[in-house]
Amino acid sequence: QQDVVTYACEELCGVPYHLTAGFIGPKAPEPDSAYFGLQCSYLVWYAWNHFGYDLDSDGGRLVTSADLLNSDLLEVVQVYGMNPFIYP
Repeated sequence: QQDVVTYACEELCGVPYHLTAGFIGPKAPEPDSAYFGLQCSYLVWYAWNHFGYDLDSDGGRLVTSADLLNSDLLEVVQVYGMNPFIYP
């Protein structure tokens, strides 16, 4: 886990925000690609995917918070502000 955090802090901090990250161009482009940008759920997915863990539960082009919520590789340990169990 610390490797993922270190990678995200060192390599993904300061990357431009793109609402459609992963949707246009390759799903996991290289950071120097013109297609590279991040949105909140995609940031989490991209950092873990770099280490071989695909947290995208539906395997689609766009990674959403629902994809992370429904991932078999993650579990809910605390809920604040919204009930994740009302989402499909």
